[in-house]
Amino acid sequence: MDDYMMQLLNLKVRAIAVYNLMAKILGGLELPITLASIDGDTAPGDMVESAIRARTALRDLPMHEVASGLLTTAITDWLSAMAMIAISGEDEDNRTWALASAGLQFGRADEELRIAKGILDGKVAIEILDDDEDKE
Repeated sequence: MDDYMMQLLNLKVRAIAVYNLMAKILGGLELPITLASIDGDTAPGDMVESAIRARTALRDLPMHEVASGLLTTAITDWLSAMAMIAISGEDEDNRTWALASAGLQFGRADEELRIAKGILDGKVAIEILDDDEDKE
């Protein structure tokens, strides 16, 4: 297996791991958002479509704006990473930067999801942010 295929395989594993985390968090919301489940027949396009629908649905859910913003940004980062993987397969000249970008975006999405989960679970305090808004 060449280096590109190994990197691609690693990124696919990360894509699924972050998607599963996203599904767990979104499914646990007060008004749950369900992502398409992953099985042997699930195409990446199905996952992308599901994430796009979830991103749109988040706009209407009642939750703290910081948690909502983090979830929306995490989904956007995940979608961007998926686009970078597609770009890496289209043009060998863009492969290196596209794969590096995908890896960074999956990492950011994972961190954003975990922080949002902490806020939603009350484990990450956001009162300081609320106090700053009152001063303006």
